[in-house]
Amino acid sequence: MLCGFVALMIGLGFSIYSILEWKKASFGFLDPVKQMRFTIPAVTIMILGIQLIFFSFFLSILGIKSVFVKTNSDLDLN
Repeated sequence: MLCGFVALMIGLGFSIYSILEWKKASFGFLDPVKQMRFTIPAVTIMILGIQLIFFSFFLSILGIKSVFVKTNSDLDLN
């Protein structure tokens, strides 16, 4: 799960950098080649981070074992 959060934060960092670069250009036109070199990996890394987080939750759910707890009504007092 930690790897997923790290990947998500790296992707968010690249995304914020891309938005700040766009802000420097007064939200106008940008060089598509330069912007896509940051934007495409940012989105890909964020998606991989989210997938890792969900995968770790899924694996933890599979690892949960049900425990049968005996109550007083289940005990045979005879």
